Parts: sequence; structure tokens; C-alpha cells
Amino acid sequence: MSVWSLITASNYTTFYFPLQEDKVFFHEIVKNYFEKSKKAEQNWRPLYMLRGEPMKHPDFFEIDNTDIVAISQKAVDSLLPFLNKQIELLQIETDAGRYYALNVLNFVDCLDQEKSVYTATKDGTIVSYSSLEFDKSKLGSNAIFKISQLPYMTFCSDDIQEQCEELNLPGLVFDIETNLVWYPE
Repeated sequence: MSVWSLITASNYTTFYFPLQEDKVFFHEIVKNYFEKSKKAEQNWRPLYMLRGEPMKHPDFFEIDNTDIVAISQKAVDSLLPFLNKQIELLQIETDAGRYYALNVLNFVDCLDQEKSVYTATKDGTIVSYSSLEFDKSKLGSNAIFKISQLPYMTFCSDDIQEQCEELNLPGLVFDIETNLVWYPE
């Protein structure tokens, strides 16, 4: 099982909030819930976004430069077996159909700290790394997850990568040089 950082492609259409109140609301939710790894669904309300140019239709996009990924209804339906109860899907309506903001609350204690090479703060939060090693037995069937040492980064397994490529779900980057974080030997 390989591990990728979840990154959206930049060569697809960007989406924007036509209403300033939706944009402000979204950023407050990000600050108070997503960044603190807390459930947001009780405080969420459906938001509306519009596509900008060039109108290439992705199944994933980054929401308003926040590192929060939106996932299309088609991608949700296709990846449903990989989405567990610790992943919130928060509704966003767009002129391209329904999407969901992905709030990943699935933290997996799978980092092999002894074999990884990184710099961390005193509380253990990684600020930079040259090599991350994961314990395959602890990864289990977690296809989308976070680790406590890098709470601001979302990871996905090669199961997600393979499904996206097989079903032609555009919008995520799967590049060995850019975002392949770990490949077991």
C-alpha cells in the first residue's frame, strides 16, 4: 500500500463563492472545525459555488485556497467503499452539480517515527520532512486519513489513486515526484 498526500490539480476549473456571506461562513467553519479536527455537520449549511474559466469539470477541487478538498457526487458514489464514518461530507451546490467539502476526522496512529526523517515542534507537530515511513499493519484499510503529527495534511492510499485513475475521476494529483509520500519496499 502506497501513501499519497491528497492534493488537487491546478489545471482544472476553480470554483468561487458568489455570495460573500457564504465565503465568510465557510472560512469560519474551517477555522473553528476543520483546523481543529472537529465535526462540523451540526453547524454546516449548504453553500453555493460557481465555476470560473476554463470550465473543465473536475471531480475534486480545493475550496477557496484553504487545502479543503471538495469531492463531486460522482466521486462520492465511486469511492463510497473507502469513505468511513470519520469522514464528513458537507454539501455544496455548484453550477456543475453537487459536491461535498471533505472533513477528514480519521486519525490513524501509523507513522513509524523511528524510521521517519523530519523536524517537529516541541509538541510533536511535523513542520518539515524528508522521509515519512508508515507501519503498514497499522494503516489497515484506511484509504483517507490524517496522522496526529501532521494534522493539517490529508493522506490517501493507492486504493484511492487506483479508483480515481480507473474511473477517470479528474482533479487529484498522483505524481511520484510531487505527492507520493511513502512506497513500501
